[in-house]
Amino acid sequence: MNISIRGEGTRIMPGTASSRSADDSLATDSIGEFSMHPDRLPQLERAGALVVKPSRFCRMRSAMVRPTPQRPARNGFSLVEMMVVLMVMGLLATVAVLTMPGDERRLREEAERFAARTLAARDEAIIGARPIALVVSERGYYFERRMEGQWQPLPGKGFDLTGWAAGTTASAGRQRVVIDSLGLASSDAAVRLTRDGKTLVVQLRRDGKVTLDAG
Repeated sequence: MNISIRGEGTRIMPGTASSRSADDSLATDSIGEFSMHPDRLPQLERAGALVVKPSRFCRMRSAMVRPTPQRPARNGFSLVEMMVVLMVMGLLATVAVLTMPGDERRLREEAERFAARTLAARDEAIIGARPIALVVSERGYYFERRMEGQWQPLPGKGFDLTGWAAGTTASAGRQRVVIDSLGLASSDAAVRLTRDGKTLVVQLRRDGKVTLDAG
């Protein structure tokens, strides 16, 4: 006789009894498995059945088995992925500039050079705590700084008188804008550069920002 109690994991193995009793009616003579309540185990033991109970290790192992939690899905991008995206965007921008027609590319280079030097002069005014003036006309542009009560040319490469490239025309008239030690401009200024029918506008705003827009 082979009896197991699935609810408690108890197995009853065939045993030897000196005499059959009424408790033997709890089981059948055929070998098989069936479920019973744990309260009836003492009766089977008195009937001579060999009762094998699960060890403590088995119960602990059963209790320790838990389903593996699923890892949450990752959201966003890593730093490496962001760096790769920025590098690709930079390469695409470079390719776009290089594929421009010659005159359009030279016009953009001229406008970007003027905008970069204006920003550098603004930074110089902030660092040196001295006002700097931008003087721009149809012939070119230059920068001055206030020293000893008078305006003097701002030393440094790119700050002296720079003429527009051949083939580029500027329709700005003569403008003079002073940038104070806080980086703020005395007035708005716009310089329209044209080359081979293409136009770009460089704007210096009162808040000190420099923008480059298509005309």
